[in-house]
Amino acid sequence: MVLKLLLMLCIFLLHPSYASAQKAYSFDLGEILISKDEEVVLGSNSISEISYRDIEIRNAQTVQEALEFIPGIRITTGSKNEPYVKIRGFNQDKVLILLDGIPVASPYYGYIDLNQIPSESIAKIKVLKGLVSPLYGANAMGGVINIITKTAGEKPYLQIDNGTSINNTHYHIFSYGAKIKDITYWSSGSFRKSDGYELSRDFKAKRNEDGKRRENSYYEKKCVFFKIGLKKPAGHNLITSFNYINNENGISPHVSSSKPKYWRFTQWKRLMLSIVDKIKIIDNFFIKCRVFYDKYDNTLKSFDDATYTTQHLSSSWTSTYDEYSLGTGIYVYLKSGKAHSLKGTINFKKDVHKEQDDIEEPWETHEIHTYSIAAQDDIKISDKLCLSIGANLDLFKQARSTTERRGADITSFNPMLFTKYSPDPATSVYLSVSKRTRFPTLNQLYSQTSGNPDLKEQKNINFETGLKRSICKASTFELSYFYNNVNDLIERASKNDPFLNISKAIFQGLETDAQLKIGRSVSCKIGYTYIDAQDKNPELLGHHTKKIAYTPKHKADLELNYYINPVLSCHLLGSYCGQRYYYDSDNIQQSLGGYFVWNVKLIQRLLKNWQISITIENIFDRNYQEEEGYPQPGRTIFFSVKGSF
Repeated sequence: MVLKLLLMLCIFLLHPSYASAQKAYSFDLGEILISKDEEVVLGSNSISEISYRDIEIRNAQTVQEALEFIPGIRITTGSKNEPYVKIRGFNQDKVLILLDGIPVASPYYGYIDLNQIPSESIAKIKVLKGLVSPLYGANAMGGVINIITKTAGEKPYLQIDNGTSINNTHYHIFSYGAKIKDITYWSSGSFRKSDGYELSRDFKAKRNEDGKRRENSYYEKKCVFFKIGLKKPAGHNLITSFNYINNENGISPHVSSSKPKYWRFTQWKRLMLSIVDKIKIIDNFFIKCRVFYDKYDNTLKSFDDATYTTQHLSSSWTSTYDEYSLGTGIYVYLKSGKAHSLKGTINFKKDVHKEQDDIEEPWETHEIHTYSIAAQDDIKISDKLCLSIGANLDLFKQARSTTERRGADITSFNPMLFTKYSPDPATSVYLSVSKRTRFPTLNQLYSQTSGNPDLKEQKNINFETGLKRSICKASTFELSYFYNNVNDLIERASKNDPFLNISKAIFQGLETDAQLKIGRSVSCKIGYTYIDAQDKNPELLGHHTKKIAYTPKHKADLELNYYINPVLSCHLLGSYCGQRYYYDSDNIQQSLGGYFVWNVKLIQRLLKNWQISITIENIFDRNYQEEEGYPQPGRTIFFSVKGSF
């Protein structure tokens, strides 16, 4: 019946007489660290860019959802109901996440739940998968995800967006931006709520899951964002940003575990403040200075049973985290003649974590400092050949700990070389070699069960070569080969064993990305990633094979956009994930079959400033798992209405 109603509505939407063209978006990109004219690496390679239009097509409500369908990126959701982003096999704690160039991550675990960051203020997202410039600083061993927010354009811009689905799922978003003389400001606020998602009809009831609505999968999310820019005094561009998030969500239990976890985040708060000033000294010479404060407060509760009402058993507790990051940085850009672009950065970041294991338990406090200084020279040797050389020197210091045991300071030197040759305007061939590192996290240093203050940095030697070819004006093809040799990976044999620098791994593979435009009305994106990921010391973790958990060899992505007329469009997205392996509680290798998931979205413009849309996610109601024991949503239908003025 639902599908019949959808078909009738689609037929109505196909009639163009009620609509007119959508008003153009009126905002600029608020890219603070690097602007379009000062790319981090001259002609840098292996960058995927997600625009605000891509976010709309994907019906992405969070950063995590916006990153889906990107070659080389895989997202898994497991025991804490947190999406875990992997770039070419590298876990998220080895990836540097930036918000307008500012590093964001929980100080304790070293990564942030991207499902908690809403999408309404995002202008675009840049994902660096291969070479990472030393200018980004420390802890970018596996790549960089730079989230760039919107700022007001020349004309005032107002947008309201409302969406709804089953299980009391709905969202309400308000955004407004304007420019008054030398002052620009952008603001947004959102509220999202759901009682949980529906599982596939093919799901069979298990010990801890009867099917239909997924147990404990509810959420409630609130967010406000402000950005104010001032272009005074002359030669300055001062931008102040404020972001506050207040969320609550359940954590679905393993469907068949004999010891399920009845957990809920009753509080997940984040407050971020940043001030950035771009100071123009002379033509082709400027300095960007920034200061930021990023605070996290969350409360995780473990309950007695599936009623989530009592905490009487010894296994129940209330864990509270109070943590923050404080940092500053300076970026210098100097273009010396036509051949050289000199750049440098100095960065400092302090991470402080306070933790209370249960109510009335004593608080623990840990603190680390990270320093980084970097330089880079982009050299244009000729019209066809360019070269980038650079390096960063990073220092890691364990400043304070309740355990009163601290390890020695760590220093890491990381060079980089990149070269690109363009035999003609449509073709470029590139090659890069770099060293990247990841310092240990506070969890790895000071965990009560597994902490080891004597840990050293994890190291990666990255090599990549590739080809980029423009087929015609709006069509491109990219092919790259990447090789990562990783040493001193931090691992532990079990949850009760200490973390050690014991592992070595190889991540190598091929990646293709094609973007095609067929006539005026059809465009297509096709991506494929092959990864050969091997643990070179599996016996240290009690494994009998070299396969790395939840790293598929094959992943393919497809996006097809059909603009039926100026006011009606259809967007089809598909993603295939190949077979994955994991290790059970007895360290025996098991496997999960591959899956293909399809989404579709219809967008109809109405009355000049309005649009309505229908999104169907997991069209064929596929029953699949990204991690064993945690089934993903079945077919889900969203209706939304958006107005832009």
